[in-house]
Formats: sequence, C-alpha cells, structure tokens
Amino acid sequence: MQRFTLQTIESAPEESRPTLQALQQSLGFLPNVIATMANSPVLLNGFAGSFGSFHGGSLNEIERQVVLLTNAVTIKCPLTVAIHSTFAIEDGIAESEVRAVRDGKLPQDPKYAALSALAKTLVETRGNVTEADVEKFAKSCASQGVNAATILLSVPVACSIRTCECLAVMNSSNLKAPASELGALLRHWRDVRGRSQFDLSLDTGVSQKQISFVESGRSVPGRQTLTAIAQALDIPLRDRNTLLLAAGYAPIYSEGAWNAPEMQSVARALERMLRQHEPFPAMVMDRYWNVLLTNGSAPRFFNCFIDMAAREGPRNMLHLMFDPKGMRPFVANWEDVAKGLVARVYRESVGRVVDEKTRELLAALLAYPDVKTEWKAPKALSAMPVIPISFVRDEKLLNYFSMVTTVGTPQTIAAQELRIECMFPADEATEARHIKMIGHVPAHQHSSVRPKKR
Repeated sequence: MQRFTLQTIESAPEESRPTLQALQQSLGFLPNVIATMANSPVLLNGFAGSFGSFHGGSLNEIERQVVLLTNAVTIKCPLTVAIHSTFAIEDGIAESEVRAVRDGKLPQDPKYAALSALAKTLVETRGNVTEADVEKFAKSCASQGVNAATILLSVPVACSIRTCECLAVMNSSNLKAPASELGALLRHWRDVRGRSQFDLSLDTGVSQKQISFVESGRSVPGRQTLTAIAQALDIPLRDRNTLLLAAGYAPIYSEGAWNAPEMQSVARALERMLRQHEPFPAMVMDRYWNVLLTNGSAPRFFNCFIDMAAREGPRNMLHLMFDPKGMRPFVANWEDVAKGLVARVYRESVGRVVDEKTRELLAALLAYPDVKTEWKAPKALSAMPVIPISFVRDEKLLNYFSMVTTVGTPQTIAAQELRIECMFPADEATEARHIKMIGHVPAHQHSSVRPKKR
C-alpha cells in the first residue's frame, strides 16, 4: 500500500498550501489526518469544501459533533470516533451521551437523539431513506425546534467529510514515528514542571485540544508553536533540540563548544571576569562541574594544599572536594560542605532537571567514604546567609563562600550550561591570610588548560 507523509504548510504541494493554511487558522492547528490529505490537493480541497459547507450551516457546534460522531461510529472508523469523541466532550456534551452514541445507542437528550437517529439511518441506507423516516424525523425536529432540511442536507456533507478523513486514515501507519515520541516528550516535560494541559494552554495561547492532539500523536505542531511550548515549560536548550527533532524539525540551538568562534564574545567576558576576581580563586565550569577555565589564583590556591599536577583530569570541582586524596582533608566543616554541594547539584542542574550524566556524577560522589544519600536535602546549619567553606592551613582557618554566575539570555547550549564560580573571603582575617598565602597574581595570568581526566 502506498504510504504518505505528513505535510506542513511549507512542505505541502503548492495547490494544497492555501487550503491547508485556511484550515490551520480555522482549527488552530493541523491534525495529522488533514496533514496527510495535503498530499493530494484534490482530496484536501474536497474535504475543505465539505467542511466549510457543514460548519457554515445552522447547526451549532454540539449538534455538528453529534452528527459527526454518529457517522464515525456507524462507518466503524476508530480514529475519527476518537477524534469526535474528544471534540464532543470538549464542546460540552456529557460523557454519558458520547458513550451512548459510541455504543450504538441514542443520546438521552431528545434533540441529540433525533439528530443521531437520522444521521445513522442516512448512513446505513446510503441516503435511501423512506418518506416515513423523513416524516418521522421532521415531526421530531419540529418538536425540538430543529430545521429538518438543514439536517437532511448536512448529514450527506458530513459523510463526505468522513470519507475524506478515512482515506487519510488508511495511510495513518505512515504518520511519522517521531510523533509518538514527541507526545511522550511533551507529557514528560509537563509532568516535570507540574503543569496540566489546561495550564500549558493558558501559558502559551495554544488550545488545550491541540496540546491533547500533540501528546496523543494525532497532530504535529508548527515549529513556532513548539518553540513557544518549550519556552513556557522552561525546557533546557539541549532538550529543546531533542523536542524539535522528535517533531521532524531541524535543531535551532547550536551545540558548539564553549570556546567556539560563535562564543567569542562570551569567552572574552569570562576571561575578563576571571581577571577581575584576582587575587581570589575563580573558575568556569560546565554543567557537570568540569573546570574549563580558571584565573591564575585558582590553581595557586589549591596548590597551597595539594599538588594539583598529580591529579588526573579533567578536573572536576566536586570530585576535588569529595576525594580523600583531594581537598577533603583540609576542609574543616567538610560534612556540612558536602551536604550543601550535593544539594547544589540538584538545585543548579540545567533547567532544574537531573539528566543521566548528572545522576552518574551523583552516584560517583555518593560512592566516596562516609557520604550519605540523605545529604540531598541538608538542613540549615548556620545563622550566616551562606554556608562557608573553611579550609585549614598551618592550623589556621580560612573561611570562604562562593557566588555563581550564569549567562542571562543564552541562545546556544554551551552558553546556557556555563557557570562561573567565584570564591570570596568570608571575613577580613581570611582575606589578609589569603593574600599573604598566595601573594598577588598579575591580572593577565589565567589558565585555560583543561586536563584530560578527573
């Protein structure tokens, strides 16, 4: 069997584009069924003509859905039954009424029952209704204030709509496999952010119906709509690319390195900040706490305690603080600091989401001696506004605290995942001892060497 692909306004045949655009504006989105019809301008335009005639009549939206759902059930088309069940409930029909129609019964509401009965008869007899059927229906319509002529003309039109849809459904197995992946991803991010479909609809201006269709795999949103949804859910740029790929679009956020040519302005700003922080340690790290760049004071400071050259790279600040062969023996309040660092891994993860590599990093930290899993949520341990890191050297304490800086409006993945950690003396005594310990480092000295292993 010939399979057809989902079309967008940009990719559809030229003859289909105006109609496709009009239908998208009317519905607010493009269901997969219509996107499939767009492969054939004749089929799509025939559907659009029937759609316009049917929706331009005197029936209200609820009455239309009763007719369309009855048709779908009568011709036994599972996809269109699902579609119009959803539409009917969203338009205000009671679920019990929808269930009755789906079960081949008549709704309890007399007007809906009259509509459903005639629609079913017209479909089953292929339009060859008897005069008695018409007279019976006309009387029922009169008692319910329904224009019988409108119904008699509307049902065949509705049948033609069903025919167009079912021709598209015959090729539904070719609907892009990523569509289901896209729906799963969108549901995942809604769950992560604790947002319902209704909440997301309010945040984005995208109809709840369209969001439901995307998550069920029945519709693929346009790139702009998908980008707006990702923005509303505060999805990290790296994961936005994954979302775009799942929808069949090319990624739009660069995955270049932190020192790629496109990052030159950011890299220069980083170096300037590192220089300005002399003579205190400052470093640039990636999302996994690997050190990418430091000022001159950072290695000199740590070399006052251990031989940094003896440690294999890439240098990772968390491993440096947790390793018994690293800085751990020199941290006076190591347990408090370790608790705070583990909590920071969760709190400062990009997009507040712990990915697989971050979980691996946490597992490695928790594998060090005397590290407990309950440290993920430390209690307040000090009356100070921060938890200081107290290093011991020559039996004297040096108290520091850190400030973390990130790029404010990142448009590349590297920019979003960078962080600058600057250490400040927590008291005047520490500041004096620090300067005496490492001496003044000229502002132009900084290190951008990234060792190979931790």
